[in-house]
Amino acid sequence: MIRIERGDETEKRRGVFEYHAADRVRWPRVCGESDQPLLDACRQLKSLYGVTAQAVHLFNRGSQVADITCSVEVGAATTVSDPEKGGGPRLARYREFRLAALVAPIDGAAAPAPAITPGD
Repeated sequence: MIRIERGDETEKRRGVFEYHAADRVRWPRVCGESDQPLLDACRQLKSLYGVTAQAVHLFNRGSQVADITCSVEVGAATTVSDPEKGGGPRLARYREFRLAALVAPIDGAAAPAPAITPGD
């Protein structure tokens, strides 16, 4: 089990919380600020450490009872989507952001169009 501790809400934006792995020796780079700290921690665990099958639990600082839990693999593949059409937030498939799709190459050639399909 990997314990992620959610800290205080940041002053930058409402609903964004500090978080970090409780075992900072084993998982020192699992930390940040997020409005979905469990899912972002799962993506960090998978991409930085290759962890996939372990369970991850999100705790409020000082609590002994987890608020929410999932496997690293499921959390890394999930995000929260709040569609413009309404209906409230929903869990959706996570899509990695690719900065290169938005920046023109140095040689002046046109940047490739982002790979976005209708309905995403």
